[in-house]
Amino acid sequence: MIPGITNVNVEVSTHCDRRCPNCCAGVGINRKLQHHPWEYFERAAEALHGIDRVCLNGGEPTFHPQFAEFVPKLKSLFGCKTLAMTTDGWGVLKHFDVISAHFDEIDFSYYHTNPGALAMIRWQMPHIKLRVFDAGLNAANCTPRDRRGPGGACERAWWRSGTIAYADGRIFGCCVAPGIEGAEAVLPVVGQAFDVPNPPCGECWWSE
Repeated sequence: MIPGITNVNVEVSTHCDRRCPNCCAGVGINRKLQHHPWEYFERAAEALHGIDRVCLNGGEPTFHPQFAEFVPKLKSLFGCKTLAMTTDGWGVLKHFDVISAHFDEIDFSYYHTNPGALAMIRWQMPHIKLRVFDAGLNAANCTPRDRRGPGGACERAWWRSGTIAYADGRIFGCCVAPGIEGAEAVLPVVGQAFDVPNPPCGECWWSE
């Protein structure tokens, strides 16, 4: 592993129950809709094995038709200490048992559409560390894609947060880069070191 990287956001699927006009993952904007196969996760783990934290995201990760099959294998596959997920709660009720048994942390993007899912995590999964981002009330704070500025590195840049992203079989220099057209990425090769790409701060709607 590259020193300083402690978290990788692994894209599970680009399908989602929402179509946010400025989706940070580019869902419905510039991304091909697909569910990633098991081999995709195996390739990621070959390059990223031993990383401290693996966070599943998308799209909406619970949209993946094999979510319940894949999740129990992922912590061992990546050799990570923490298995996390970013979700809006869409499939939490359906996958209650799998989520409760295998996740250590959940980052919940709350659009005020799945209150039952949020309550279930909060009260019936107290062993899972829960962070809630009120995406409904804070939606106005997200800069639309047509208002990009010159920008500088934000907290999502890997050299500040220790976070990179794995999407479409490539490694990106920040967690939202896969949703930005033209973002620099590298194709990891097993057994070979790689340089983390620069994040596309000048094109990012969240950059400083």
